[in-house]
Amino acid sequence: MSKILAIGLILVFSHFVQAVSPDPSASDYTGNKGTIIYVSKQGDNSDGSSWPKAFHTIQAGLAAVPDDKGGHRIIIRPDTYVEANLYTLHKGAPGAYNLIAGDFDGKLGSGATGWVIIDCSAPGVAVRPDPAKEGNWQIVQSDAPESGFKSVSGWRNFSGPPGTASNLNFDRWIFRRICATGGETAFGIYAAGQESNTPCTLLVEDCIGIGRMAGAYLDGGIGRKDEPLQFRRCHFMNLDRWQNAGGAFIRAQNAAMPEQPEVTFEDCTLVSPDNALRAACSHDDSLYTRVKLKDCRLIVLNFAQTQFGPDQASSGVIYCNAKDASQLHVDLEHCRMMGYKLFGASSGEVSYATTGNNQVYVQFEQTVPRDFERIGPWPTEWITDLGVPGFPVAEKRIKTNWPSLSFDPTSANFTGRKGKTIYVSKLGDNTDGSSWPKAFHTIQAALSAVPDEEGGHTIVIRPDTYFEGSLVFPHPGAAGAYNTIIGDADGRLGSGAKGWVVIDLSDPQLGFKSCDCWCLPGAVWRWLRRVVEPKYQQILKDKNLTDQQREGVEKTLVTIQNYPDVDLLALGLDRWIYRNLYVAAGNCMFWADQWDTWEGPFSERHPQPFSTIVENCVGIGQAVGGGARAFLGRPDEPVLYRGCFFMNADWPGDCGAGYVGANHTSMPEFPDVIYDDCTLVSPDNALQTYSGESENCYTRVKLKDCRLIVLNFSQPCDRKFDQYHWNASPPSTGIIRCDAIGAKQLQIDLENTLLMGFGVFGSRADGDPLYNIMGKVQAYVQYEQPTPAGFERLGLWPVEALNWLVPPQQPTP
Repeated sequence: MSKILAIGLILVFSHFVQAVSPDPSASDYTGNKGTIIYVSKQGDNSDGSSWPKAFHTIQAGLAAVPDDKGGHRIIIRPDTYVEANLYTLHKGAPGAYNLIAGDFDGKLGSGATGWVIIDCSAPGVAVRPDPAKEGNWQIVQSDAPESGFKSVSGWRNFSGPPGTASNLNFDRWIFRRICATGGETAFGIYAAGQESNTPCTLLVEDCIGIGRMAGAYLDGGIGRKDEPLQFRRCHFMNLDRWQNAGGAFIRAQNAAMPEQPEVTFEDCTLVSPDNALRAACSHDDSLYTRVKLKDCRLIVLNFAQTQFGPDQASSGVIYCNAKDASQLHVDLEHCRMMGYKLFGASSGEVSYATTGNNQVYVQFEQTVPRDFERIGPWPTEWITDLGVPGFPVAEKRIKTNWPSLSFDPTSANFTGRKGKTIYVSKLGDNTDGSSWPKAFHTIQAALSAVPDEEGGHTIVIRPDTYFEGSLVFPHPGAAGAYNTIIGDADGRLGSGAKGWVVIDLSDPQLGFKSCDCWCLPGAVWRWLRRVVEPKYQQILKDKNLTDQQREGVEKTLVTIQNYPDVDLLALGLDRWIYRNLYVAAGNCMFWADQWDTWEGPFSERHPQPFSTIVENCVGIGQAVGGGARAFLGRPDEPVLYRGCFFMNADWPGDCGAGYVGANHTSMPEFPDVIYDDCTLVSPDNALQTYSGESENCYTRVKLKDCRLIVLNFSQPCDRKFDQYHWNASPPSTGIIRCDAIGAKQLQIDLENTLLMGFGVFGSRADGDPLYNIMGKVQAYVQYEQPTPAGFERLGLWPVEALNWLVPPQQPTP
């Protein structure tokens, strides 16, 4: 077993609790001793009575369960099983649940370790919504590839018998150590029609569920008083942002609010582009749902700006769309939640009760209800909860041996002019920055100390958190002698510390500061004063602010009111190198807007030449993680991102994990921007490009050894008439999107890159951008979407992509 997998096993199993008594694998189990059934592709597929005789499919194992007496076990060898709509004919029994478990650690004799992956993408099977049965599917004939994520209503990992929507036969079943993905929903109970108020129980432990609609769900049915539906130590994610979609979706059918929760999530992670937990449906006008969250992490990847309206912003980390939100009650105990705002509802307010310390990180203008602790700084540890347990850690694979650059003043083969070295550390005396003892306390002070435009200057920063934004770069670097900002990641530069230099653009008291132009570089003071000052005036009216938070808001307001009545140009950003920096929680992170003026219409502004290097950095912004706009790339000095993790947290508009907009009058022979060994994660566009409102603006981008991940696999829709299926949402506008007037104003050069999301290309105009393929370029898309020529179409969920959803926990100098 590999060292990486061993670490994953420790992470997953280190906090197991004793199994419940209805569990037939428990030492204190006293129920019916049922049949043990084995599933392995290495068996002879005879009767499933042992590993040598194991069935080849999970469905065969389920079909072999003999009766409703319970206590039966299905044990599965770790592997990938391409199966959909798995069903059983037999429920478990009181005190004797049935069990389906993966042999994750090999202790059950399979001879393998790792996840049992159930992928219902089902390549080669053509599925469409069934017009005769709302919310169900039909298999049709098709000449299309029909491989990819099967986002079709009713197409699930676990379903009812053929012709039956309800899967209540999984009542009193236990699922353990299973990774389920590829369709609408992963783990849960669906009770339809006359069965909608039927009691049901389910136990899901140490599982991963990834679905278009939900990773975990209860859709219909009611929980038993002493046998609630329980999800323990699981990771659930959904891949859509519309109607009945959430990391977990719960819709119970109680005539009155239950006295205790019928669904419990304990030590679970719920991830979504919109709602981590969504409850009830609009037609549940008189029905009630109660959910408990204990020691859970709820993550919503949306921190939209308020000025763009409610359709742009997340509707809530926890959302209820019943007739009245009081039809949902949530019990929260020691949970942490992050997203645009905590609660959302179509009408009224969600009922809740809290126990212990429940922490919330939200967009800075949003209110936080009483009894919750509001977190102001960017929670770097929380975002690591995006990671899926048991999979290799991504940062172990990041390159560290980048070729040295002759114009980098920190390089051994630097041949340019040797400039000034300036130090930043909160432990310094904040005098002149000439040494660690005399270090400046802020990055802005160091930037202001750069003496000239001759280049070769270096700013070295001690690992720590720095609350700074809209930094002023007074001087650019020079040809052959760039300036450098470097975090002392491993302590070799003498700071006495190791780790990330975190530049946090959050409001330290309020949270994610998503407002236009609040970026890492910028100093568009006049614009910020006009836009931000009214926001802070409104925030002061929040009665839930603590005295400390109110004092912080008042100080920030004074700072804003003292901004100069000018907007500085960003030309001082040219020819800078950034290394080992973690920048988060504002509008745009590693960013440059290279107009020669901020005055007048775009047609009267002129883009300027621009080059920069960003290496081994993290950028997480509302609009952009890393990119540049309104510039002209240089033939031998591209904008270069190497070994970076970029994420954005917003939907359509000027948003992308990477964002590029050059302004050439014809397509250049060279790339303006190169992303090399980078990860770009987004709820909509991993890479968005924009070349201005002209037919004569061209952009060229190269992607080499990259991962582009869009967390949207919406159901199909008719884009032309904007008519969606009954519970479909607007799909992603493209893993790579061109927002120029013409799609051919963008050229993409792709080399050994993985793309996943609803569709590969999207554009404002008809057609696809120009592109070149080198090496292996793979795409995993929604099953109906085309794959451009030259791409290798993946039929199954690319499990290795789960390694890359999390920024590196430590920089890799």
